[in-house]
Amino acid sequence: MYSKKVKYIFGNLCFFILTSSNLFSQNKHTIDNFFKDIAKKYYDYEIKDSVLSREYAFKYLTEAKKNNDSEKIANGYYFVSRFLAIHQNNGALKYADSAISLTKNANTKHLPFQAYMNKASFYYVTGNLESSLENYIIANEYAVEQNDEISQNNIKYFISVLKNRLGHYREAIALSKEVFTFFQEKHDVEHLDAVFNLASSYNKLKLYDSAFYYNNLGHKLSLDLNNDLMKNYFVLNQGVNHIGMKEYGIALDSLKNAMEYIENEKDIPNIILTKYYLGITYNKLNDIDKSIFHFKEMDSILVNSNEAIQEVRKGYELLIDYYKKKGNINKQLLYVNRLLKYDSLYPLTLHPS
Repeated sequence: MYSKKVKYIFGNLCFFILTSSNLFSQNKHTIDNFFKDIAKKYYDYEIKDSVLSREYAFKYLTEAKKNNDSEKIANGYYFVSRFLAIHQNNGALKYADSAISLTKNANTKHLPFQAYMNKASFYYVTGNLESSLENYIIANEYAVEQNDEISQNNIKYFISVLKNRLGHYREAIALSKEVFTFFQEKHDVEHLDAVFNLASSYNKLKLYDSAFYYNNLGHKLSLDLNNDLMKNYFVLNQGVNHIGMKEYGIALDSLKNAMEYIENEKDIPNIILTKYYLGITYNKLNDIDKSIFHFKEMDSILVNSNEAIQEVRKGYELLIDYYKKKGNINKQLLYVNRLLKYDSLYPLTLHPS
């Protein structure tokens, strides 16, 4: 299970270090406000209106080029890259690299940092986990240089999630504990995400006592903070824990309770996982028709996404076995090919440690 935070980790960036150049014969104060206004409008529409957010991202870049200000041009490249990354457009990388190229030797390090974070986010949401990890490591170098402990621990959290997805669960646990301690001491809600990752990592190691401990802690903290999103993630996590403990009836209740909320959030990775675990649970309860139904839904969503999710391989194996027993060669070959394609696309997700 994955916290939705890692799907949209493009942290808000407000940087407006402006020069004394002139735009439309306005004074510097007016120029400052002009660009701040464009940036504010971009952030206002970033999630709720893709047409307007695109308009303001490109407007910032266009006006910066008219003003011939290299730093504002770099800012503009960042905004366009950010927009494209959120919408999983490969052009995000080109614009992020342009922002880095313009600012990597500048005195200010905030923009290369944000551009590398942007690239890491893009690679994450498009399933290139190894490249995502590489860019987080580079971004962290800038955070260390600026002595920015909050950014360092946020990056540490994102890396722990990547380690979890790549199957390096013990490394993920060590990082998550450090993040949990840091944000707990600051009474920051970010520690909820670290608790979630701890519970998930322990589950994958089949250390269920620890998984239940952190999951119960996270559920309680979610209720205390009135955080419905995280509460439902912990309900989902608890369902998976119950599968591990062979408590399939309880697991089914938890998975069903979490599913409705997660579907409303359009959280694709966790929808895929929930479909998968529902399939596993029904299989264990010997309700094969419902099991196959959920595995087929899992596959349908997965093939239309760029997600790299280790756990669902078993679902394909069970689909293949089901249609083999049915003597349906066409369906059997369909899911064999799906599994082969999936393994070829995401080999890095198949090496748990």
